[in-house]
Amino acid sequence: MDKEFCIKRYLKLKKTLGRKPKYREFLDNESINKRQLERTFGSNSFTKLQTECGDTPNKLIMERTPLDDIFEQFGNVTRELGKLPTQADWSYFKCKPTISGIEKPPHNIKWSELPVVFLKFAEDKSEWKDVVEIIKQIIPEISNQKQKPSDKNFELSISKTKEWKPQRKRFNEEGYKIELRAFLQKNKLPVQEEKGESNIDLLVNNSVGIELKKDPSTSEYDRLIGQMARHLMNYEFLIVVICDISNEDRYKTFLNTVDFVFSKLDLNLRVIGK
Repeated sequence: MDKEFCIKRYLKLKKTLGRKPKYREFLDNESINKRQLERTFGSNSFTKLQTECGDTPNKLIMERTPLDDIFEQFGNVTRELGKLPTQADWSYFKCKPTISGIEKPPHNIKWSELPVVFLKFAEDKSEWKDVVEIIKQIIPEISNQKQKPSDKNFELSISKTKEWKPQRKRFNEEGYKIELRAFLQKNKLPVQEEKGESNIDLLVNNSVGIELKKDPSTSEYDRLIGQMARHLMNYEFLIVVICDISNEDRYKTFLNTVDFVFSKLDLNLRVIGK
């Protein structure tokens, strides 16, 4: 079974129904199973089939760029330039996702760490041999760069906040804040509450601000963007924790807004969903 076969069957069914077929209708009427369709079109197979047939997909799926695709883009741009790409190069070559998209879930790879992560991925792959050599020439310089203590505090705070799993569902933000503070202190991180002019929820080691929200509404997400801006005027590092996410679309819209507003400013900002 190939793409041409699927396209013909889709268009035939569409003509019979007098409208765009739905996913289950197509599988049932054409005796095609999900695995066959995915082998032909890959992930989001029916969406891709509908697009191939000139239809607007019934379901638009917001999907993160797979890690292998990020590696392939990074390797190709490195090969093209003959050196490690800068963030400006990544944008110039229209690579996806954005830098902030790479640095936030599910990938959580800092741009500065991407060459090292790519090297681990490509070192035993012959097709990337030339790119590996380019990276190896610069790796000693990367390795010798000393991380600032404050950066280490930020990374440690991110790591421990990700590890934190709320013991139970809380009725309000205060319950989550108390529990997170106790967890961080248990892991030897000095924490203060509601500190500074912007009234940050938690402050780790006098340098990393943490703002915590419980299942925000659309208007609360909008207000949070303003809060984040005020926090970043007072603190170099900011972690935003969203608990009890009941609406994934609303959360994704918030992440896209954060990306649009803050990504070009190269700020030390991380959003973590719980």
